[in-house]
Amino acid sequence: MDVSIIIVNYNTRNLTLQCLVSIYEKTKGISFEIIVVDNASLDNSVEYIKKEFPQVTCIENNINVGFGKANNQAVRICKGKYLFFLNSDTILIDNSIVLFFYYLENCKVKSVCCCGASLLDMQQNLTGSAGNFPSLLQEFLDIGFYIFCSKIYKRKFSIAFHVHGNEIIEVDYICGADIFIKKEIFNLVGGFDENYFMYYEETDMFYRLKNLNYKSIIIPNINIIHLESGSFLNKKTFDVNKFTMIYKGKVLYYKKNKGSLSCFFMKCFSFIFYIIRLPRYYRNIHAIISIIIHS
Repeated sequence: MDVSIIIVNYNTRNLTLQCLVSIYEKTKGISFEIIVVDNASLDNSVEYIKKEFPQVTCIENNINVGFGKANNQAVRICKGKYLFFLNSDTILIDNSIVLFFYYLENCKVKSVCCCGASLLDMQQNLTGSAGNFPSLLQEFLDIGFYIFCSKIYKRKFSIAFHVHGNEIIEVDYICGADIFIKKEIFNLVGGFDENYFMYYEETDMFYRLKNLNYKSIIIPNINIIHLESGSFLNKKTFDVNKFTMIYKGKVLYYKKNKGSLSCFFMKCFSFIFYIIRLPRYYRNIHAIISIIIHS
């Protein structure tokens, strides 16, 4: 088996079905399997998937075990030489999986173990595909100081950026929407840390890969549509539950990889960030400050 495609589903029945259609329509020239891990969805996702795609392997969880743990479950039963972690809200628009497969098969730089696409939104505009590892300097610049060094910030510090042009670039981490990686390397690094429920689990995994001197790249002439376009902070409504999950993931990342003191300063910078933007977040500021303090 060449590739195992792994999709985690949680109440995204229609999106998952759309994603599956695109995989079978576009993927030719390799052997592959698809494993869908359902995290106790309430929208009859599994029933529809089994009906429309009986060849798909479904893992049915009784509870929502989180993103990283669900992916690890699938890895334990998959047969592919390569793993392709694909979000349910993605749509393949070309034979992306074959392009990833042959790139890594023929890559002469043995330390390159993982690749991703240049992601597009529904209007086919570029959206976040990769990022730099979080750092205290990045948190400080995010307060607003990045305007004084915008070009350097985007290249060296931004934790989410889009990729354009034709040159393959090395990145710190690839967006969790589309991670194509050698299975043996994924297992060597220990898979996703299951202490993360959702968010920052891929950043943590890539940080461990980097420490083992492995490289990850974005291939910009491969495009995949990702329907999640941009940070929820830029949307009109503020999702407190999503903010909670993201911030808990960030705190865990800092404590694990940077230490408690760095985590403390990160929280201080977060506090300043939201206080400065009080007019924008005043309706949720008490919840935000509480999450920052207690996470």
